[in-house]
Amino acid sequence: MLESLKARAQEGRIPWQTLLKEALQICFLEVFYSFSQSGHATFQGGTSLRLLYGGPRHSEDLDFITDQPFEYWGNLQPGLYEKWRVHCSFLGGQLEMTSQKPSSSIVRWKLKWKPEAGSEKVWVRVEFAQYPAYTRELLPLARPDGFPIGAWTIIPTESQEEIFADKLTAVAGRPYVKGRDFFDLWFLKTQGVRLRPDLLKKKFKDYKADPQRLKKQLGQVNGRLLSNELQNFLPTPFRHPLEEENYDSVLRVSGEVIAKAFRLLKR
Repeated sequence: MLESLKARAQEGRIPWQTLLKEALQICFLEVFYSFSQSGHATFQGGTSLRLLYGGPRHSEDLDFITDQPFEYWGNLQPGLYEKWRVHCSFLGGQLEMTSQKPSSSIVRWKLKWKPEAGSEKVWVRVEFAQYPAYTRELLPLARPDGFPIGAWTIIPTESQEEIFADKLTAVAGRPYVKGRDFFDLWFLKTQGVRLRPDLLKKKFKDYKADPQRLKKQLGQVNGRLLSNELQNFLPTPFRHPLEEENYDSVLRVSGEVIAKAFRLLKR
């Protein structure tokens, strides 16, 4: 399986570790949503856009929002780990699932893969955040070409409209510029996803985000930043047309989205 991932990565000119992370994500989701307790977790973020909504951009983390206390997920973890470790054994190597120190509102786990010989590790962060989900879609998990056929997995996820609002909230809430946020804004807008004022205002209130930071972050992003960051997450057929124009379309469309969001939040 690892050799197959490396061949696909070479074809798309992205790091093979990016595809291995995606394999770990898919394995985790298949196992996680086989537990009845997982019904209290709603999938969100860039990986949900990739694996449920057909987005071209690979992602690193698994993000969930939940209405359950942190102890609920701590109780689930041991049994989940054992089942996940067996389910993902086709990847080879050694698999670990560890807990990280939680914050006041987020529980974090780390999924780790390391080869039988050597020190290189690949890891995926899993986060459960105690915030409300305002929408909920049930969608099938997509598997990339070459990935082993697994159980049919249905995943509760936020709607694209809510993820759109989440992404704008993330732009305003980060202490640094993350180019992938701007790419996702471009992707959602070009897919015809609507920016809902009600969801936008609820999200900014929930996360205590400052609308002023939207424009500040926009002023710090540029084509070089996007190119440097997305070369690890976009396969060649998607990346080259954007690189040729220095990501001008992404910058223009995401700028329009941010300007509109700022106006809506000020009303």
